[in-house]
Amino acid sequence: MSGVHRELSPLLRWFRNKLLGREYKNALRFQDLVSTRSPPPANLPDGPSHKLSENYYLTRDGRRLARPPLVLLEDVKKKALTSGVKENTETKALAGKKIGQITPGNPYVWQEATERAPSA
Repeated sequence: MSGVHRELSPLLRWFRNKLLGREYKNALRFQDLVSTRSPPPANLPDGPSHKLSENYYLTRDGRRLARPPLVLLEDVKKKALTSGVKENTETKALAGKKIGQITPGNPYVWQEATERAPSA
């Protein structure tokens, strides 16, 4: 089907291109501009899903076979070198004590009215 493709008349084509500010490119697909409908078949190697037996549906998805990494060492404390000076037990007790949250600045203290003004 080679030949002239659908297009406007020269005057309307010029007017359209002037309004667009560029040369119009037709988005229609014509048979002589595209590839053939019969490409050669792909030559792919057989995969795990090509087996005749033991081809379960749940094993076809590789994401199911992924597992988290295996932890070799667990709960192993790192040994740290000390400075060689024995620490005082009082400083250990103070260091182990948790301090509550500290509010920045002084909070506003609301004063409640002890006597209500008599209503007139």
